[in-house]
Parts: sequence; structure tokens; C-alpha cells
Amino acid sequence: MTASSTPPYHLIDNPAAMNAALPLLHRAQHVALDIEADSFHHYYEKTCLIQLTADGDNFIIDPLAGLDLQDLLALLADKPVILHDAGYDLRMLNASFGFRPRLPVFDTMLAARLLGIERFSLTALIEQFFEVSLPKKGQKSDWSRRPLSGAQLTYAAQDTHYLESLADGLAGQLERLGRTEWHRQWCEQLVQTTGLPPREKDPQRWRIKGANHLSCHQLAYLHALWHWREAEARKADLPPFKILGNDALRALAIWACDHPAAPLDQGPRLPRHFNAQRRNRLVNVLRKAHALGPDEWPAHRRLTPKPPDLADVRKRTDRLLARCRRIAHTLQIAPDVLVSRATVETIARARPTTVRELIHVAHLMPWQADLLKDVLLNS
Repeated sequence: MTASSTPPYHLIDNPAAMNAALPLLHRAQHVALDIEADSFHHYYEKTCLIQLTADGDNFIIDPLAGLDLQDLLALLADKPVILHDAGYDLRMLNASFGFRPRLPVFDTMLAARLLGIERFSLTALIEQFFEVSLPKKGQKSDWSRRPLSGAQLTYAAQDTHYLESLADGLAGQLERLGRTEWHRQWCEQLVQTTGLPPREKDPQRWRIKGANHLSCHQLAYLHALWHWREAEARKADLPPFKILGNDALRALAIWACDHPAAPLDQGPRLPRHFNAQRRNRLVNVLRKAHALGPDEWPAHRRLTPKPPDLADVRKRTDRLLARCRRIAHTLQIAPDVLVSRATVETIARARPTTVRELIHVAHLMPWQADLLKDVLLNS
């Protein structure tokens, strides 16, 4: 297996470079697309790079350089685009710039999954199709920092450099197996779902893993500490885990509840980046938590009562899922590509009797409903 060579690329970080790139992109029949964002390093995530490949030319566009992207985004919206694992990229482009594709999207990851390819990461697919090994260094780079290094730019260019040829190879295999329409429907569904408004944040998201083992008094401290961490993360523009991880947050809540009068230095060890101001704000939050009365402590979450037919639904789900898995095995695709357990459980509970009901109740794509109707209806 050969190591990857550095693909040539055009860095678009000024108006003149953008004006030179637009005619080249305009002539292309389709465009390979990828982005780099900074959610691993910042609270307020943003699109930091847009990588494009068209007719073999690689372009790296820098949205943080103050460029006017209106013409570029309008051009891309009217081109068929190729992406790998497109969900996050399309959501970020929509959130950052209001970008929505108007022509078909070809997702190479979805194509690989419909072909039964077990190793479907972009790196793995490039190894399989082109015998090229891409470097993994750069995946967690802070893409918002400038200037970008040569290694970062090379990594970014390689993300789209192979996508056009990869899509051609995958499309040919889909056509031979008669699964082109399956892929079209899946990509269409993906585009639709990535255009939906973001869900409202769960007000109970402060109940981190392990919170159900805490007392109500300890939960009061955890609730206060979680909101303190959010405020610190916003203030510093850092992901919350870089302020304090969940395990440390839970441990601090337990200790503070058990030692309300103890100095902070006697508690769990805090990160070195906690300066005096952050420590003072933390002490104040703990004092406020300590002052809460029992009637102000959060209650434990009430368990949802189990439906009376739960045992029957589970048995029916297991029976239906076994049938679906046999079909997936025949098709040589992963069972979750054909249908998920959660979807089968929904069907087992609703018991649809027509294909229309099956699609409506379970949100199946037509190709899935067609393959599964004989085993899922009237069961």
C-alpha cells in the first residue's frame, strides 16, 4: 500500500483567488465537497474550511478570511455534490451560511453501506479502491487557528481529492446490483433531515451519566455545577469538557455536598487552567447550592411506566427483527442498513396493515418498505 502523495490545491483566501476559481467550478458537472469545523476546540462551532474538488482540481476555501461566499454557495447549490458522511457537513453549512443543495447529493458512505462494505470510513474506502494510505493526523486540529500549516492544508485537500473517482466506482457497483434507486432515496432523505430546524435543547441535559445514582441533595450541586460549567465554556469559547469533564463534575458535586464547609483545595483536584477568577466563581456557585432548601433540590427522574403489552411487543420485535436480519444477510448488507431495532419495535407496537401505513408509522424509505412489507405487515 502506497503512502499518499500531496495533491496540488488552490488556496482561496482572497477575492482575486475566488474570482479565478469560480469559472473553473462553474464548468464542472459535479463537485466533491467537505468541510472542517472547530467543535472540538470551541463552544461556538463554525465552518473553518470548505474543500472542493472539481474535474480533478482541488480548492481549499477559507471562510474565516472575510471572503464573500455568496456566489460560491449559489454555484454549489445548483451542482450535484459528492460528500462522505454528509450529515454533519450539510448541517454545518446550513447553520453557518444557510446553504441547501438543490440538486442531488451523492454520499459515498451511504453507497458503501448499501454495497455491504464493512469498512466504510473515507480512509478505509480510499485504501480499498486506490491502495493509498491517508494520514490521520489533522482530524482533531484546531481549524480556526491561522495561519494553517502545510500539513493541515494537505490533509484538507486529500479529503475531497479522491471523492469523484470513489463515487464513480461506488455508483457502478450500485448500478450492477440494482441499488441505485435505494441510494438516491437515502441521500434525498438525508438532505431533507439536515434541513430541519435544530431540536430544542433538552432542559434536563444537565443530568449527565451517573446522575441517577446521586441523592437529591447531590443533584442540587450537580445542577448548579453543570450550569456554571456552561457559563464558563461560553465565556472562554471552549467545549464544556475542556472546562471540566463529566466524571470530574460529578465527583465534585458529591464531594461538595458531603463537605460544604471545606476549602476547595481539599476537594477533587481541579485542572491547572483554573485561574483565580474561575475558582472564585466556582466557590460562589457551591455556596448558592449549599443554601438551597430540600424543596429546591431537583427530584429524581420518574421512570416511565412500562406499557402493559411490553412483553408481547418485545417478543414480536424479536421475531420481526430475526426475519429482517435474514433478508439483510441475503442482500449481504448490515442489518441496521435495512432497518434498525428501534424502527422494528415501532412497527411491532403500531402493527401497520398497509405499505402506506408502514412508511408513515416507521418513516421507512420506499425501498425498505418494499423489501420488508411481506415480513412486517400483518405480523
